[in-house]
Amino acid sequence: MPLAIHLNKHLTSFIRVVIFKLAFSLFVILPVSATAGLDVRAPSNDKSADKMTASLSNLSGLKGAIPQNFNATYKMYYKWMKMGEGRYEFQQRKIPSGIQYQFSLSSKMRFLFFSDKRKISSDFTINKGLIFPIVYQHTREGSGADYSEQVDFDWNKRTVDARFHKKSYQLDLNSPKQPIEGQAALNSYTTVLDGIAVQFQLFLDVRKNPEKISHLYPIIEPYGLMERSFEFVGRESVELEVNGDDVILDCVVYEVKREQKKFKTLMYFAKELGYLPVQLIHYSNDKKQFSAMLSEFNAPQ
Repeated sequence: MPLAIHLNKHLTSFIRVVIFKLAFSLFVILPVSATAGLDVRAPSNDKSADKMTASLSNLSGLKGAIPQNFNATYKMYYKWMKMGEGRYEFQQRKIPSGIQYQFSLSSKMRFLFFSDKRKISSDFTINKGLIFPIVYQHTREGSGADYSEQVDFDWNKRTVDARFHKKSYQLDLNSPKQPIEGQAALNSYTTVLDGIAVQFQLFLDVRKNPEKISHLYPIIEPYGLMERSFEFVGRESVELEVNGDDVILDCVVYEVKREQKKFKTLMYFAKELGYLPVQLIHYSNDKKQFSAMLSEFNAPQ
């Protein structure tokens, strides 16, 4: 094989893996990571911080137990290279039985001649602070194979019908069966979440108790029902450029706990924005690999 073709083949494979990992490790909770510590600093007491954070005071419409509609845009990086953007959108609408919510993520990434475009959404209701998903959808297109995924939840029957690309399965949440050895029985769960609804549930729970030691959630994933844990590791002041202004945000920091010791993923929730997630950093062997940083935020009143 000529050297140029050999190198191009490996570069193609590398870029495809980078884009794939960035799209999933930043916004969709998958079993990837956890290692030892980051130096999490105490919030700055500098008066300049108060001045800088004040510019966001009129933006935070995130009031009450469940916020009003909002959208947030994030710049996404692989190491130092910007790969694209991701956008969260949250909206609510009235239905005959009450209120239904949708939380979604759309992302676009491009590097050289590779591209990745996704739309992930979850429609759900909320009862006593708990999310009950109705339908989860994920479509992906770009370089390589396109695909779509969908999970339907029937809370009257307490069943889940999951279709992930080439794999599908059903769960009966009335069953005493343990989906995986060591996990709780299916009928012990009040609710189960999908990969994007879990992020909104964590957002709501952090708002309610910003420094709770840990949060544990059951999540529907491609290979079955998994339990994921998020653990509080401290507070840190984070400087970002949001809506064109430099701001310093007082953040609580949570780590996505996973079995592998090689990796670590940290999520930052900003007090000034009602504990909206404003930054996510994924490390491999204590070196930053992937990151997402809030760049625009809007919460219409």
